[in-house]
Amino acid sequence: MRIRRVTTLSDRREFVDLPARLYADQPLWLAPLRRDEFFMMSRRHPFYRHSDAAFFLLEAGDEVLGRIAVLDHRRWNEHHGTCDAIFTLFEVVDDETAAAMLFEAAAVWARDRGLAEIVGPMGMLPADGHGILVEGFDLPPVLGVAYHPAYYDRLVKAAGFVKATDYLS
Repeated sequence: MRIRRVTTLSDRREFVDLPARLYADQPLWLAPLRRDEFFMMSRRHPFYRHSDAAFFLLEAGDEVLGRIAVLDHRRWNEHHGTCDAIFTLFEVVDDETAAAMLFEAAAVWARDRGLAEIVGPMGMLPADGHGILVEGFDLPPVLGVAYHPAYYDRLVKAAGFVKATDYLS
């Protein structure tokens, strides 16, 4: 397995298309609008007026196994008095090593920018939704609440993350 940074239009397509493949057998998952995900990766997005982001893919051979975005959200840090990186758009197969590699790529990018901690998942904007779904997989999705496979909670915890907040809907 190897990590590569998203730099080309082809890379962006692979990044955006991955969830549809991962969730193909999840009848309650609703795909985000492709144009919204492409816009998040575009420097025209308002987020980039004050902050920065990087996008990474994990692949084995020709197959993409995971993705992650990491944000240097300067307004978040100014408001909270922190020096955090934020991870978002995390999607991966059920494999702890794969997840760890994605989080490590995000951590290296964050450290290179002088950021001390990684928190998340959260989006670029408050309305982007945040968190990991840990129960209610049999219920229809709720606006603003992410839908993930049940194994995501285990993978995120195995990578050393701890829950900060419970969100209920």
